[in-house]
Amino acid sequence: MNYYLYFVEGIAAREYLQGTNYVGIWADDPFEARKNITKYFAKGTPITEVPQSQVQGSIGYLY
Repeated sequence: MNYYLYFVEGIAAREYLQGTNYVGIWADDPFEARKNITKYFAKGTPITEVPQSQVQGSIGYLY
């Protein structure tokens, strides 16, 4: 298992993630991580992988 960080754009994401647009997720590979994250947001929501050093603020968790 690896830990991946993503930036999810949009106000709806910020409300869902309790005031942040960053989300962390555990997965075996980036493909699985992205697939799991897209289940939580509307189709077409921009989701960008980011390195931990670029995170500014808190990180939200989906589960």
